[in-house]
Amino acid sequence: MTVDALKKGYRIVEVAVPMTHRETGRDLKGFLHRGRQFADILKEIIRRKVGSK
Repeated sequence: MTVDALKKGYRIVEVAVPMTHRETGRDLKGFLHRGRQFADILKEIIRRKVGSK
Protein backbone atom coordinates (compact mmCIF):
# COMPACT_ATOMS: atom_id res chain seq x y z
CA MET A 1 0.00 0.00 0.00
CA THR A 2 2.89 2.36 0.68
CA VAL A 3 4.26 1.85 -2.83
CA ASP A 4 0.78 2.46 -4.28
CA ALA A 5 0.50 5.73 -2.38
CA LEU A 6 3.94 6.90 -3.53
CA LYS A 7 3.13 6.05 -7.15
CA LYS A 8 0.02 8.22 -6.88
CA GLY A 9 2.08 11.15 -5.61
CA TYR A 10 1.14 11.05 -1.95
CA ARG A 11 3.68 12.12 0.65
CA ILE A 12 4.48 9.55 3.33
CA VAL A 13 5.24 10.71 6.87
CA GLU A 14 5.97 8.74 10.00
CA VAL A 15 3.82 9.64 13.00
CA ALA A 16 4.74 8.54 16.51
CA VAL A 17 1.78 7.10 18.42
CA PRO A 18 1.52 5.59 21.93
CA MET A 19 0.81 2.03 20.83
CA THR A 20 1.77 -1.36 22.24
CA HIS A 21 2.12 -4.72 20.55
CA ARG A 22 0.92 -7.95 22.07
CA GLU A 23 3.48 -10.54 21.07
CA THR A 24 2.42 -13.99 19.98
CA GLY A 25 4.39 -16.78 21.54
CA ARG A 26 6.53 -19.50 20.06
CA ASP A 27 3.71 -22.00 20.38
CA LEU A 28 1.28 -23.50 17.85
CA LYS A 29 -1.18 -20.63 18.23
CA GLY A 30 1.56 -18.05 17.54
CA PHE A 31 2.88 -19.92 14.50
CA LEU A 32 -0.63 -20.30 13.08
CA HIS A 33 -1.24 -16.57 13.58
CA ARG A 34 1.95 -15.63 11.71
CA GLY A 35 1.20 -18.23 9.04
CA ARG A 36 -2.20 -16.61 8.35
CA GLN A 37 -0.54 -13.20 8.14
CA PHE A 38 2.01 -14.57 5.66
CA ALA A 39 -0.74 -16.20 3.56
CA ASP A 40 -2.67 -12.90 3.40
CA ILE A 41 0.42 -10.99 2.26
CA LEU A 42 1.31 -13.66 -0.31
CA LYS A 43 -2.24 -13.60 -1.74
CA GLU A 44 -2.05 -9.82 -2.16
CA ILE A 45 1.35 -10.00 -3.88
CA ILE A 46 0.05 -12.66 -6.28
CA ARG A 47 -3.13 -10.68 -6.93
CA ARG A 48 -1.08 -7.61 -7.80
CA LYS A 49 1.28 -9.55 -10.07
CA VAL A 50 -1.58 -11.22 -11.97
CA GLY A 51 -3.49 -7.93 -12.21
CA SER A 52 -0.53 -6.06 -13.70
CA LYS A 53 -0.19 -8.33 -16.75
